[in-house]
Amino acid sequence: MRLKKHVIVVFSVVLIANAQGQDVHFSQYYASPIFMNPGTTGSFEGKMRAAINYRNQWLTVGKPYSTYSASYEIALLKKKQSTNYLGIGLNFLQDKAGLAAFKRTEINLALAYNVQLNEANNVALGVQGGYHLRSVDQSELTWDSQYNGSQYIEGSESYEDIKPTFGNVDVAAGLLWRYVLGKQGDINVGFGAAHLTRPKQQFAGTSLDKLPMKFTIHGEGRFTKRMSDLAYYPNFLVALQGPNREINAGIMFRYMMKESSKYTSFVRGNSVHFGANYRLGDAVIIILALELADWKIGLSYDITVSKFTTATSSVGGFEITLVYMKVD
Repeated sequence: MRLKKHVIVVFSVVLIANAQGQDVHFSQYYASPIFMNPGTTGSFEGKMRAAINYRNQWLTVGKPYSTYSASYEIALLKKKQSTNYLGIGLNFLQDKAGLAAFKRTEINLALAYNVQLNEANNVALGVQGGYHLRSVDQSELTWDSQYNGSQYIEGSESYEDIKPTFGNVDVAAGLLWRYVLGKQGDINVGFGAAHLTRPKQQFAGTSLDKLPMKFTIHGEGRFTKRMSDLAYYPNFLVALQGPNREINAGIMFRYMMKESSKYTSFVRGNSVHFGANYRLGDAVIIILALELADWKIGLSYDITVSKFTTATSSVGGFEITLVYMKVD
């Protein structure tokens, strides 16, 4: 079973990645943490958070790979006297890869309960369930059976037994620990486990390997100094899924341009964020963000440093995030 030359590489890579179970990833993973760990649901300084992510990469390899995501979270039963509360979140993701338009669409509902152990320690446990759909655009594929020996006959029968779409239910769970350092900052460390149901992946009528579970460990710190407008946020992520791994670490700096008001909630503070991350063996990520009151917009660019630069002509990946968080 052979594909036309210009489709072989892209479609084969997509099928291999799917069979081995490599999930999509974001460079600005901390902008919408609900995607890597349901334990983070509702864990933020406020009552509501909404985020949109868009990622576009590998512009020089056939059609670009693009990923869209959106999430919405609320914190219920949250009171000033206690940090015990319930977080509820809904997230949506769609990823489209390559010439064959291999598409994955996911929608999930997440719940997390946050418990204050003492003044410094907070723990959250979260679960997530959803429906995941996989599809491929067969109109973009050509087969050897569609050639009559001298030319390609468009629209002719391929006689290939391919199921264009399939779906399954998926489940995830996660933990989050937060340690408060007073006004000087805090530390967050989480563990997430995805694909607990190990759903089967199939396009050609027979089941391929089950999707491997994915384990993610992540952390972020926030540190400030008294009478200083500068704060820094070291962060890391380690994700393991079957034979695949992702190790990402870096640091962000925040420069406060305008402090939030002590007497009114009208002004929440304006700041500039800048920094860089390194995804081991893959890319250097340059990040810039602007925070204006309740809104934060982030831009990042992946500078590919792996051997894949030959195929991409050194063109990396662009990502943009938009986050809205309502404090009161």
